[in-house]
Amino acid sequence: VDFGDRLKELRKRSKLSQEQLAGQLGITKGMISSYETSMRMPSYQILLKIALLFNVPIIYWEKVRMT
Repeated sequence: VDFGDRLKELRKRSKLSQEQLAGQLGITKGMISSYETSMRMPSYQILLKIALLFNVPIIYWEKVRMT
């Protein structure tokens, strides 16, 4: 499972749309889409916001990021 798949899974579990998640992170819906399709990886700052929002340790994302 890659970063995009995990992000999408967590977003859906939280019942958030891409637009809602983007708003909470201060980015565009298009950026969320590009993360979920693994076209782009978020900056470390956004990665930290995602980790805090979904209450997962940053190391969880770092491991995924390497794959």
